[in-house]
Amino acid sequence: MDDIEKRSDRDLADEYGVVKARAKVDAERLKILTAEFVRRGKNFYKGLLFDVSKVPGGRRQLDTKAIAVEMGDAWINARKTFMGWFEWSVIRKPIDEVEPEPAPKPAPKPTRSKAKARVLADA
Repeated sequence: MDDIEKRSDRDLADEYGVVKARAKVDAERLKILTAEFVRRGKNFYKGLLFDVSKVPGGRRQLDTKAIAVEMGDAWINARKTFMGWFEWSVIRKPIDEVEPEPAPKPAPKPTRSKAKARVLADA
């Protein structure tokens, strides 16, 4: 099981950057592979591990300019909602700017009573 909750902010940031960089490389490779499928002109490719087929896809989108002309700006403005999202930005630091990880704090020294209890327990 992944112990992500126990990891430091620094470790999470570094792992996120690595995964994001890999995803970018993978996305570029997918574009190249997809272009080759298109160039070959078939709709189905059978592999040893995977089969790949061309399936119709798309999305419907409202023509908001036409709606604004038809209904008017007041109608549009009365019904506007923000459907936003955000994305994490990753900036790779030059190696000379990387700060060393702080050393872990030493464990506190046991008090006299705890040390005495350990001696008695060991006896």
